[in-house]
Amino acid sequence: MLKIKIIIFTLLFFVLGSLFFLKAQETGGTLDQEQIPVEDTAQAKPDQEYLKGSIIKILEEGNQDVYGQIQYYQRLQIKISNGSVKNKEIEVYSSLESPDSPLKYKQGDKVTVLRLYMDDGQEQYYVTDYQRMNYLGILLVVFTLLVLAVGRLSGLLSLIGIVYSFCVVFYFMLPKLSLGGNPLISLLISTILIAPVIFFLSHGLNKKTTISLVSTLISIIITALMAVFLISISRLTGSASEESLFLQYTMGQSFNISGLLLGGIIIGSLGILADVTISQASIVEDLSKSKIKLTFKETFLKSLELGRSHILRSIISLVFLYISCSFPLLILFTKADIPSSVIINSEIISEEAVRILVSGIGLILSVPLTILLSIKFLTPVTTRRAVKKFTK
Repeated sequence: MLKIKIIIFTLLFFVLGSLFFLKAQETGGTLDQEQIPVEDTAQAKPDQEYLKGSIIKILEEGNQDVYGQIQYYQRLQIKISNGSVKNKEIEVYSSLESPDSPLKYKQGDKVTVLRLYMDDGQEQYYVTDYQRMNYLGILLVVFTLLVLAVGRLSGLLSLIGIVYSFCVVFYFMLPKLSLGGNPLISLLISTILIAPVIFFLSHGLNKKTTISLVSTLISIIITALMAVFLISISRLTGSASEESLFLQYTMGQSFNISGLLLGGIIIGSLGILADVTISQASIVEDLSKSKIKLTFKETFLKSLELGRSHILRSIISLVFLYISCSFPLLILFTKADIPSSVIINSEIISEEAVRILVSGIGLILSVPLTILLSIKFLTPVTTRRAVKKFTK
């Protein structure tokens, strides 16, 4: 019976999610032609095509002088394996900093080739990267098999939830953010679409999961409001990184780049909040089933005590997660002759600080909230009366 409920609930959210995706595509999943001036379209960059190819021969390699700088180069013969020029053999030059570079190509390498159609009718080819899809595919298969082997049905449902979440992010949330305007509503709607599916598929359709879901959504709203406030008063634009600046240049001034910063905080908090709220609700549920009858205060304090170490571990994981994503930047700052106060005050460091601190505060606030709701709805009647008396 429970499995049937889960399947029905999942199908319902898939249907609702699909309606949102269709609506997003109708109202602005991509830019309308009317939004792009004709003169800008005429001056747009040349048409391009990404192709797959295999290096069949290294025709030439060595050092060359480029504006007074010695660079290592390779002249490659590549056979295209897909696209409009499938099976065509081309020659491409590739420049490297040194012959010891890990990007040095060898015969048999699978590469990605960019084909540009120039205004004068000529074509130019560039090697842009290695082909890594085969390795990523193998890694994905191993990951999926391990999840299914350990989690079985729960693992399968969790994988379905992950796929659904990616669909919401890529087909609803990101298209909405690309339109500009206030990102908060789009992000909260995306969270409401994602969270129930993730929770109920992973943990079942029951009171404990529902309480954890409600606690998570309330905590997400608090976290989002704090993030909006701090981004505003700190004057964070979200454009400190090169990719953000490139995106701003590509999308135009109407694009709200700070919405991506807010989205990163909300989506980043969702997963770790789910873990903490489920754990806290489970603690309260276990205490309510014990033979020892506890009052509201005793249940609250005991739950807080048992969950304290988990909270601290989650905060530490959150901090190190963000730090690990910023290693190149941190190393760059340590090598630069810049005062520490200037480094800490810089926007790119302030952004990471806001991510960590706001997410951490939302995480901490979710704990007592989850405990209170769990005591209210998961504990025996006597304890519930104590909660009612306490709240008065």
